[in-house]
Amino acid sequence: MELRDIPQVKSIDREAFPTVWPPPPLQRDMTNRSASLLVAVIPNGNEILDSEIPKPLPRMQSKLESFIRRFLPSWIQEGGAESLQPSEPVLGYVSIWAMGSDAHITAIAVDKKHQREGVGELLLIGTVISSLDRQLECVTLEVRESNEAAQHLYLKYGFEHVGVRKNYYRDNHEDAFVMTTKPIALPDYQRLFRQLTSAHKKRWGYSWNL
Repeated sequence: MELRDIPQVKSIDREAFPTVWPPPPLQRDMTNRSASLLVAVIPNGNEILDSEIPKPLPRMQSKLESFIRRFLPSWIQEGGAESLQPSEPVLGYVSIWAMGSDAHITAIAVDKKHQREGVGELLLIGTVISSLDRQLECVTLEVRESNEAAQHLYLKYGFEHVGVRKNYYRDNHEDAFVMTTKPIALPDYQRLFRQLTSAHKKRWGYSWNL
């Protein structure tokens, strides 16, 4: 994520988590070495938006590639995000914190207009790649007990239910399932991950750049 992405990420975050307050301090987190913030974007998307292509944009089955970009702390400059040039269209984001030897997903959200288009899975792929790059051992997260679709995706990527956090969500006091992967550098997990990423790219035509 870059500074100029913040307005779009804030909008996606408020849409996905309207009852969470205060909102995440994105600009501060971008300077924290324990945090990684990734975004899925449409490269050169502003050129597309300014062209004569009919609205709405084509679904992502088109050959527009979406890339995940990781924010590098050295890119931070003085001034607010609003003063920068608009970013490429942001489809979703994920916030990952290094906690001990684990990568902990603290938030993952996709623009409602682009849900069920493989973007959430792309962000999960980026999380694993980023975690491997940072030499973290496992990936963990909390997910709503009622969110069966998300749980299905996480199970597909080798997450397992390892615990429950009672009354975890403030809006309705719903329980959260704690899910975690086995060590992601192990050969068995790497074989699974390669198969899944290959299938995802074949279906959706996305790629990633970390």
